[in-house]
Amino acid sequence: MGEHHRKQWTLLNPVFPISHVRDIVSVFFKVMKCLQHDIAAQVEHRPCDIDMLEWLNCTALELVGQSGLGYSFDYLKEGYVNPYSIAIKNLVPAILKVPVTRRFLPFLIRIGPPSLRKFVVKIFPWKALKEIAGIVDIMDKISIKIFEEKKIGAGKDIMSKLRTYMMSAR
Repeated sequence: MGEHHRKQWTLLNPVFPISHVRDIVSVFFKVMKCLQHDIAAQVEHRPCDIDMLEWLNCTALELVGQSGLGYSFDYLKEGYVNPYSIAIKNLVPAILKVPVTRRFLPFLIRIGPPSLRKFVVKIFPWKALKEIAGIVDIMDKISIKIFEEKKIGAGKDIMSKLRTYMMSAR
């Protein structure tokens, strides 16, 4: 385990110099300022209960998106809901609806190519399974979009730094 950890540390060490950490901290401050503004706006006219768990979930997703991926899920913008964030929220409840399938999933993902598995899910008359497939499709489509955007430009996020480092290592 020690050798494996050393290799990982050697690989990631150039990605986290103090200047990059400074960039990430500035992203954190920007997201926290949005959170502060949104909560203040919610209680500005009258006292009310605030679901802090919901706000912190939104904030965590936005922090990971902006500092790690260089992508804003716009989760803290009033009135806008990103399909990816909805998919993430609905994934676990949807998976919990199919307890039988969860046991066999490690074996099922090895059967045939992905296109065959997708076809079987499509024709199988099970609403909960179709819901999971829809969620996975949304997450897959947006993940590919984020990845393709990262291939084009360079940013100050962790994914861009890792990509730059990996390209220079070749």
